[in-house]
Amino acid sequence: MYCKKKVICVLSILIVLISLSNAFGDEIGEYKAKYQEIENYFIDIDGDGKKEREIKVDREEEEISIGKNKIFYSGFLYEIIYEDLTDDGISEVIVVTKDGGTSSLLNYGIYEIKEEKIKLIFKREGIYRGIVGIEEGRIIEKMPQYGDRDTNASPREYVAKEYLYYGDEFKLVSEDTKDIKELNVKNNKVESQRRHNKYYNNPKRSEMEEIIGEVALEKGIPPVVLKSIAYTESGLKQFKNGQPLESFDGISYGVMQVTPRIHTQYDEKKLKYDIRYNVMAGADILLSKWSYVFRTKPIIPKVGNGDPRVLENWYFAIWAYNGWSESNNPNMIPYEHLSWVQRRAYQDKVIDYALSQFDQRITRIDEDDLPRAGLPEADRLFHTPRPYHKAEYKTYDYGDIIINMADSGLVLRDDDWNRIETIPPRVGFITICGPKLHNGYVRYKVRPLMEDREESLGWVAINWTKTMNDSDVNHDGKTDLKDVSIIIDNIDEDRNLETLDMNYDDEVDDYDALLVEKKYRLSIKDEGYKIIPEKREVSASKDWIIEFNEKLDSKSVNNRNIYVEDKSRGTRIKTKVGLQGDGMSIKIYHPEENYIAGNKYVIKIEDKVKSYSGKTLKKPVIMEFTIKF
Repeated sequence: MYCKKKVICVLSILIVLISLSNAFGDEIGEYKAKYQEIENYFIDIDGDGKKEREIKVDREEEEISIGKNKIFYSGFLYEIIYEDLTDDGISEVIVVTKDGGTSSLLNYGIYEIKEEKIKLIFKREGIYRGIVGIEEGRIIEKMPQYGDRDTNASPREYVAKEYLYYGDEFKLVSEDTKDIKELNVKNNKVESQRRHNKYYNNPKRSEMEEIIGEVALEKGIPPVVLKSIAYTESGLKQFKNGQPLESFDGISYGVMQVTPRIHTQYDEKKLKYDIRYNVMAGADILLSKWSYVFRTKPIIPKVGNGDPRVLENWYFAIWAYNGWSESNNPNMIPYEHLSWVQRRAYQDKVIDYALSQFDQRITRIDEDDLPRAGLPEADRLFHTPRPYHKAEYKTYDYGDIIINMADSGLVLRDDDWNRIETIPPRVGFITICGPKLHNGYVRYKVRPLMEDREESLGWVAINWTKTMNDSDVNHDGKTDLKDVSIIIDNIDEDRNLETLDMNYDDEVDDYDALLVEKKYRLSIKDEGYKIIPEKREVSASKDWIIEFNEKLDSKSVNNRNIYVEDKSRGTRIKTKVGLQGDGMSIKIYHPEENYIAGNKYVIKIEDKVKSYSGKTLKKPVIMEFTIKF
């Protein structure tokens, strides 16, 4: 049970408040693509052994320039192939692209170059997770075929289509369905790597679930949601045949099937080999889909009040993880792609796995509430389907020091949710009160610990925060100045000192010592009563309303357990305490002769205050205030 002041702040002893932000893009900085803006290529067009034709690729503008001509594309450029497919002695240019969604649709066009003119002579679009190549003058398309139990990374079959140029057009000359094992021609490479100790094994399932669960809680995502998506994507596997698990088209990796060519902020090697890094990337991507609801112009609909602690509210964010596509509308299932028939909506697969693999029910949005075709309107509000289910969710306690883990900084907001400033990465916060739900994110009120500046108060979304590293450096059971000294003594040491790195910035420095000292000072102050360190000046006739998170036992609401002391005189004063109509709040009335101007007072709430169910506060609460002159 916790209590809070109406309007001003939450006086929380037992739990720390979690904050929800306006939108992902509004809470942390946006990432930018890592590739160069313009790349230059030279190709041998006429087959004389000289590379005489220059090709410029501008990835920012999504255009390819050949002489005075331009080829425009969308999504990301997968590759450019040069091949004489028309048997006229001049190479055509094959531009292969993938769209920006996680469905990884393949598109390609074949362009004929005659003198200074370019002509599109063949085009294919919307091939689900497909790949294309050239073999002996033929175009070979390979497209995965998914069964109901197949993960996104591992279809059982694929269709191979061959196109050949006849006269003046490309014609389909063969189409075969093949077992996926026929495509896995890396066996020799795998055996070679096995001999050289480069064979990678997946951890036990319980260990993989533990990693995903820990990341989910850290990111403010219900663990079962992230686990079920991981199962749908990869069957909870990071490796296959001793090597990083790749998608059929070879562009997505690992347990969460992250695509670095789309999500360019992530390191490709780490995505392949570092399980936790891969899961963290997947969690960030899911959070970005969740934020689609809370933008000024929403992309996906909102479910209920947007509380992320309710599993059913994630329905459209789960849908969007696979791409916000009509192919996942249950009313359009079975859905015919160019290369295969989809017989289950992605979010339905995830929800089914939540029950079958993790024993957690999630109620679907009723199909009758969804459109018969296409996507639901983005600004529509869907009621949370019943029964709904609450998720495990991380909480903080008053006085916890948490670290800003957002690499682009984390937005600090005032009580009206206006932006105050952006706090730099790896800065620590002292939690003051919370959690509080606002616009799709759980938030806590915090005090940033910034060096050489006045400390301010504000609310942050907890999705990009993490509890400070263990401050008991010498493991003697308490945080004190000895721990501070150990950090200071090791600042210049050139060795791995992860246990002394309080804010996870891979450095041991003065700021780590400052955080531990703050933790020590807080522990000294908090012996006995919990103190809410906010200065308040109020009028002499101020009444206080204190809200609790549960209905109170009326017998415990009395002047023995809830009272006001005149701190200036050290005496208790007469005040009336009353239980409010909802049973979850109390009112402390001002004394008949009002408070004395200039005097300091303190509200004390003893730990004998009980909820209707018998719960008590773990520690008493104290809040100081001063009367204005």
